[in-house]
Amino acid sequence: MRKKLYHAIVHYEWRTARYVKGIYKPSKKWSKANYETVVSTLSLDVINSDSRFLNKLSIKHKSSNDVEVKVTEIVKLKYLCMSNDIY
Repeated sequence: MRKKLYHAIVHYEWRTARYVKGIYKPSKKWSKANYETVVSTLSLDVINSDSRFLNKLSIKHKSSNDVEVKVTEIVKLKYLCMSNDIY
């Protein structure tokens, strides 16, 4: 399947979450960050459901607790190429 590749800056929000006595307690404050990367889709719904991409963003924030990530927008798009072998 052929897909288009874009060089973009992804803006996202993240927060830590931990378990207290077996109950999931996320932090109340969302922190903002951005990440420069190559994406194959421009839809926020598809990117927010892609577990591999969200895991890549959560690894950037080193924490012994869980990290929740939510992509808010994609800016500064630049079309790169078409590719046949994207998974």
